[in-house]
Amino acid sequence: MRFSFLFLLGSLALLGCGSTGKALPLDAGVEAASPSEAGVDAGLDAPYDAPTEAPSMRDASAPAMLLYSGDGEGFYDDTWEWSGTTWTQLQVTMPGSADPKSLGRSQHAMAGLGGKVVLFGGVADPAQTDLADTWTWDGLAWTQAMVKGPPPRDGHAMATLGSKVVVYGGCTTGGQFLSDTWAWDGTSWTQLALTGPNPGGRCGHAMASVGSSVVLFGGVGSDADTWLFDGTTWAKSPATGPGMRAFHAMGTLGGNAVLFGGEQDANTFLDDTWTFDGTKWTQLPVTGPSVRFHHAMAPLGGVLVLFGGGGPGGAAIPWLSDTWTWDGAKWTQLQVDGPVGRLVYTLASR
Repeated sequence: MRFSFLFLLGSLALLGCGSTGKALPLDAGVEAASPSEAGVDAGLDAPYDAPTEAPSMRDASAPAMLLYSGDGEGFYDDTWEWSGTTWTQLQVTMPGSADPKSLGRSQHAMAGLGGKVVLFGGVADPAQTDLADTWTWDGLAWTQAMVKGPPPRDGHAMATLGSKVVVYGGCTTGGQFLSDTWAWDGTSWTQLALTGPNPGGRCGHAMASVGSSVVLFGGVGSDADTWLFDGTTWAKSPATGPGMRAFHAMGTLGGNAVLFGGEQDANTFLDDTWTFDGTKWTQLPVTGPSVRFHHAMAPLGGVLVLFGGGGPGGAAIPWLSDTWTWDGAKWTQLQVDGPVGRLVYTLASR
């Protein structure tokens, strides 16, 4: 099965592989914002003395995009916000774990809801223990919701649908692919769609909001299939488009879902851009970020923001730390410093 290679590589990426790889050179000829004299990829791997802020110094009502945790040259347990122009590391207490030796988490999922960011599950690093905790970020602090919800998992996907956040699938520490659907209403979790068709067991897939539905595409354990969830039932879309892949990123902009990159198999990494309007997929003839997997995208200020991820490199996987925006027509690389290069982190806007 083609994805058996992909799943192995994804697992190696989660463990960090002991890599000391450097970031890949970025594509030349792509329009950049405020280019520095040092060049496109200058400083991406250099230590970054990040601006930091305490909660009391911040306007929690201002729109912002959140980045949390992930793996790379080490395990990270940090919280960052992107204002639209600047990355800032926040001096806050991080989400905890049942494992006292945990140094952060990876392969978790996040989505925005009601001015907050919701986080669920993931893998506790470095113990590789699946989690089933729910946290919210209100712009000032992380708060754990002491409620029962989905079983422990990693590699699941999450998207906002109206007044709820939907979670689908994922993997367990024992290697089981999950096929359950859950919704978070801001207070409690409810398991949904107990009967009828569903996308089947998978992880490493991606989801985004499109109109009054959530669209799901790809993943380990799947075909190159597209599914729509309207809040009650799943329906397989007849649309064809992006080829088989996992560990890609999706976000919503202008009423369309946007998909970028991912991993097709152990030897094939992707840098293609697609949009889905709820009915059909369209590949866009644009140049943008380099090939990558285990990255993420989220909307802020009328654009989608993409950060980092992993690049091809075998055992020496490069941890990327570049920031890009998609405005619906073109990719633009932003010449900014920010989080250390990483993959299997999450992004979401509140």
